[in-house]
Parts: sequence; C-alpha cells; structure tokens
Amino acid sequence: MVDNSTRHLKGIFVPEDITDECISIAQSRCLTLQHYTYDCHRSRNEHGIPYGNTVASVLRFTLRVSKPDECNFLYRHLMQNREVTYSFIFNATFDEHQRLTLYDDAIAIKGFVVDVAEAFQSKTEEQMLLTVEVLLNRITYVGKDSNKPLVIV
Repeated sequence: MVDNSTRHLKGIFVPEDITDECISIAQSRCLTLQHYTYDCHRSRNEHGIPYGNTVASVLRFTLRVSKPDECNFLYRHLMQNREVTYSFIFNATFDEHQRLTLYDDAIAIKGFVVDVAEAFQSKTEEQMLLTVEVLLNRITYVGKDSNKPLVIV
C-alpha cells in the first residue's frame, strides 16, 4: 500500500523567527501560506544607482486556516501594537516527529500588524482565508548559502 500523505509543503507560515538557531518548529504551529506581496523601493539617481534608505512598505499575506482560533495570536499582535517577527518557509520537509528538518528558502519579516481580515469559504468543511497586513521594518532572506538582510528604515 502506498502512503499518499506527504510531509512536504510548498509555502508555510510560522509565527516565529526562522533565523533564531535555537528554535525547533513543530508542524502543528505551521499554517498554509496562500499568497504574499510587498514592494520595496529606494530613490535612484539619473544613472539608476540607488541611494538613501529603503522606503517602508506594507506586506500583505493570506493564510488558509481550518479553525478560526488557530490565529488568535494575530489579533493579539494587532491590539498590542508591538513589533513581531514571522517567517515564511518554502519547500519545507518535516521528520517523523513533525519537526522542521529541511527547507529551500525562507523569509523572516519583522514589523507591526496593522490589519487582519477574514473571508470564509464553505465547502465540505469550513475554511477561512485570513489576510494580514504588516508594516515592515526588516526582511531577512534565508537561503541555502547565507542570510541576506534587507533593512527597511
């Protein structure tokens, strides 16, 4: 008999900092990342060379949630108005103990949650799409070679 289940996900969201080496990420804490988008830009001179600081922008991402109470922490972060760090992990693989073992790339974002919007989809089971907006302060790209920070001031 073939096992059709997989421990490999394309894009996941975790409410933790992937760059923290002491952290062990459980699969139960991960949510499915549907979509994310943001713009970062800097002023450029007439030769196209960037100068000055990167302009802060808003990152929007959408999560697929099966139980609404899975995301209560997002509403708390919205109300607390404090800086938080989240991570997007791509092509993640979990071991038999449901702990993250491998991933291709990741993005750690740091900023303030400014909006949380819900959209329900009712099919065979209830699903909720949660769209979150974060005012970015810092983005760190984590790849196979090294961390590449992009500081937004």
